[in-house]
Amino acid sequence: ATQIEEIGQTEKGVTEFTIDDYKTFEGPQRIVYWAVTPRNASGSGGMKITTMLVGKPYQMPHHYDFAPGAEDKMFMASIPTANGDEWVLLKGESADGDNGCLSFDPKKTGTAMIMLGKVSLRGAVNPQLVFDYKAAPNAKRKIMFIAQPMNGAAERIVIKDFSTVSDATDWQKAVIDLPKELTKKNYIRFSILGDATEEQADAPVYIDNIHFIDPLPTDAAVELIAPNTVNKGHKADFKV
Repeated sequence: ATQIEEIGQTEKGVTEFTIDDYKTFEGPQRIVYWAVTPRNASGSGGMKITTMLVGKPYQMPHHYDFAPGAEDKMFMASIPTANGDEWVLLKGESADGDNGCLSFDPKKTGTAMIMLGKVSLRGAVNPQLVFDYKAAPNAKRKIMFIAQPMNGAAERIVIKDFSTVSDATDWQKAVIDLPKELTKKNYIRFSILGDATEEQADAPVYIDNIHFIDPLPTDAAVELIAPNTVNKGHKADFKV
């Protein structure tokens, strides 16, 4: 059962309350709930509850692979559609052979979200979002990646409409340049929105291997120095 603990009271007319020594940027990421109840001489009013994602932001490069057991290693929180359809960790399907991925397979129309936690892009020069995706043929589904900076408005940075995509029946890779202004924020909250625009009995979409990276500006070059000819059975020296 959920336990509620009173942490303090304010004087009449005071509209702010400070919790001393509560660290919102330390420890594992998790959702905490805060509740406020008004009181006066007549008694108590209704409880108003809000939530906050706390904990240390993940640092780049950051990777989600969704292998079995991944839910124990990283923060994820599902918000289902009004009909109860939601993103799930699916076993038996993957882009990289690790037997796990994210799947959204709603039976009714509606929108579901999965929260991926807080990621810091600070210090990145060319931040990118890279992920693998796949969908059933003719899936009337959309996926959207949402980025919400600390103290900022949410922004859609990727939209995939699978009703117009013809090559997604096999795993595909998406490489998205993230807005550089996000590198100036303390952290970004990333979420994936799944939208079922029509009722379909079996039209899943899959996502795997989400990476937040800052690639090198140029590919590394490798030079191999070898002799022009080598006699059979003789030792040859190579330099890299």
